[in-house]
Amino acid sequence: DQKIFNYARKNYIGIPVRLHDYSYYSNIIKTSTYEFHLSYGEVLSKDLHQVVDSIDSNYLISLHLPDYLPGNKIIDPISENKSDRNDSRLLISKALDFAKAISSRINNSVPIVGSFSQTNNRSRNEVLDDLFDYINSNESSEINIYPQWLPVYAWYFGGSVKLELFNSENDINYLIKNSINICLDLCHLALSAKYFNADWRDWYSKLKPIIGHFHFADAQGVDGEGLPI
Repeated sequence: DQKIFNYARKNYIGIPVRLHDYSYYSNIIKTSTYEFHLSYGEVLSKDLHQVVDSIDSNYLISLHLPDYLPGNKIIDPISENKSDRNDSRLLISKALDFAKAISSRINNSVPIVGSFSQTNNRSRNEVLDDLFDYINSNESSEINIYPQWLPVYAWYFGGSVKLELFNSENDINYLIKNSINICLDLCHLALSAKYFNADWRDWYSKLKPIIGHFHFADAQGVDGEGLPI
């Protein structure tokens, strides 16, 4: 186990944790790298920042935005629905404040990963232009917001939903053309490439120069995600 932990620390490989189980898992899985997967309830809670003082200053931390908003809605900071747009931006703003507090604690960058999947029946380029205008207006020297590569079929609200963003060769071309860094989820990459009858290795080679953050898991078919490697 110690050999594995040493390898993980050397290569900045960590595990996903929740706020309530971070202390437990960081004590038994000593990778020194952890990603907080946040719920909207946690982000909106007045107690969100209480965990900051318990984070070891030598750790590396990243954040994963919630997929959902209160009221069974999907996060969408550029939604044409004013209420959804404002609620999404409030959530992201609070997550940014949390990331900055952790960044000050560990004296290191704290990247934020987000699943931005909503197109609202608008063209891909129009949606991506608006999304990255918003993201770039919020990024600072210590905080980067990385959109996550997505599968075509995502599990939302306990069911399968077809997505049309961050999962096709058209998205790859847009991202490369605009030199936009992303979180590459290898599981999602394999699932989306399978859907389009493409080789995920080819897609990986194209995306490799713009990868800012990794998620690792195995996949099967077009919707079998999160499997052990």
